[in-house]
Amino acid sequence: MPDPETTVVRWDALTYDGSAPGRNTPSLHIYLRPVSREGDIPHAARRLFQDLISHFYSGPPFLTPAEKLRDTVGHALEHGNRASGRDSLDQLHMGVAILDRASGELHIYRSGDVRLHVAGRPTESGSPGGFERINLGLASHATIVDGSAPQDAFPGSPGAGERLIVDGRTLGLGIRIGDDTETTGHVTPTTPDLADVAIAEAVLDSPARNSPSEVTPLIDPEEAHDPPPHLDLPDGERSPGLPLLPVAVVALIFMIAVFWRDPADQNRPAEVDNAPILAGTAPATTATLPDGAPVRNPGPHPEAGSIAWTFHADAAVTSSPLLLGNEVFVGSRDGHLYALNRYNGSVMWKVAGPGGVGSSPTTGAGKIYFGEYGGALVAVDAASGTESWRFSTGGKIVSSPHYADGVVYVGSFDKHLYALNAETGDELWHYLTGDAIWSSPRSTSDLVFIGSLDRSLYAVRRSDGKLVWRQRTGGPFYSSPAISGDELFIGSRDGTLYKLSASTGEILWKTKVSESIHSTAAVTDDRVIIGAEEGTIICVSRATGEPFWSFPTGARVPSSPALGPNTVFAGSYDQYLYALDLESGHPLWRTDLAGSIYSSPRIGSDRLFVGTNQGRLVALNLGSTGAP
Repeated sequence: MPDPETTVVRWDALTYDGSAPGRNTPSLHIYLRPVSREGDIPHAARRLFQDLISHFYSGPPFLTPAEKLRDTVGHALEHGNRASGRDSLDQLHMGVAILDRASGELHIYRSGDVRLHVAGRPTESGSPGGFERINLGLASHATIVDGSAPQDAFPGSPGAGERLIVDGRTLGLGIRIGDDTETTGHVTPTTPDLADVAIAEAVLDSPARNSPSEVTPLIDPEEAHDPPPHLDLPDGERSPGLPLLPVAVVALIFMIAVFWRDPADQNRPAEVDNAPILAGTAPATTATLPDGAPVRNPGPHPEAGSIAWTFHADAAVTSSPLLLGNEVFVGSRDGHLYALNRYNGSVMWKVAGPGGVGSSPTTGAGKIYFGEYGGALVAVDAASGTESWRFSTGGKIVSSPHYADGVVYVGSFDKHLYALNAETGDELWHYLTGDAIWSSPRSTSDLVFIGSLDRSLYAVRRSDGKLVWRQRTGGPFYSSPAISGDELFIGSRDGTLYKLSASTGEILWKTKVSESIHSTAAVTDDRVIIGAEEGTIICVSRATGEPFWSFPTGARVPSSPALGPNTVFAGSYDQYLYALDLESGHPLWRTDLAGSIYSSPRIGSDRLFVGTNQGRLVALNLGSTGAP
């Protein structure tokens, strides 16, 4: 196999499909590729792709689809010009479309060699360029097409969100419109009205709006077409409203319920009525969970993303929760490991972890194992919390312990990987790396793997701790290995995602996806999903490392994704927990957790659990998004 250090990486087109099934709302569709398909993914392409998606969801509300397209493209191009230069953007072929199902129109911006097919046929426009409006009529589908492809490569069009792949190359992105009537769209050349021009110029001329440091909360595409909250009505007409006294009484009751809680009862589960931002709301009712804990519930079945309960610790919850039976175990930097009732968040027991617990707990042989900043690995009885043993290392423990076949493995800031007898805590062996260990160990039947801040990934024998292979990379490892079969996936602080042979350490491919990675990958049969420090959730091909999609959040994503049926869950420092469609990266819903998220989500039978840096463990209802 060629040396991966010298192999030229070929990457595929970046595509995004924002179709929202069942919603009659405008949707975003992007096809973007560079002139050359070889080498690392161009920074300008990744930046522009993420800016387009981000500004579509976070731009000004109340715009028409045509205005929204101009605002989105204008903002992204201006941002890209400042960040990468005009020459870099000129090396990209781009098609950006907003489908307005309400009017039956497709608004599209094209640059470079990109064509548009409607119902399988070329449109009547000339050479692509600028903004166009396509009257779709009864057309069933459209396709943004790679203009370099031969005409006979398109016998038909893919379905909604599907990539048109020919000879391993993505040559188009399908947009599903309506029924299957074969009609050809008619293109209206770009003739923007004064409102269009004003919006585009305002975007391009406003440095403050386009500042890369400005973070604007996402806006649901549906919200962009709701009427403004205040309307100027003709004289003599009054907007219908509620009597002031009842409104004031309701507001007073609400404020008391939200802000008044007993300071002595910090462990009481909070009753929350916090629906996800990207989901509609229904009249709230009160449901009852198995042990009688009341939960605010928007309807007879909890809505996906609604908050079931919240537990309040006294410091950040960066630990990722462990689910076992009817309990949730999680550590906090307040110096405790908590065992909580998974149905209502009440405290079953808690034990001390001096200095704080950032390490995520694991279980085996009837015990819970966790590391603490004081430098000890602790084992407690899972049922009672009674301490079984405590093993001290020479440095703090951030690494999360890993249990396999009666042995617990953990890394320490003293640079060692330790193997301990799970029953007694006796040391079996230790292995010295070149720097502190932040990464968490993982194992196969005969090897245990650990990343170190010395920029190396190690594989040592489980039986005696002897080195089998070491692979040095371009950056320190905060990410932990993810193993599937004989394949190992790990991200580095150099922003590269690596795929290696677990048995030999050979690099099978590597893909530069970010400036830095702390997140640990989630792996499916054909995809790898990981969070990036620049604020994106990225999905690549498991076979090649080529990108499938990238979803931008408002801040860094050190949280590791969790996978449900066709769904990716991940938290961000922008304080939102996101549920994304696995195939397209389209946001299904998001919930504001009122705190940045380092903890990685864990999925139960019908709920998802995640911690926040503001000291909360939150249980969210999964609704129709389900669980594995």
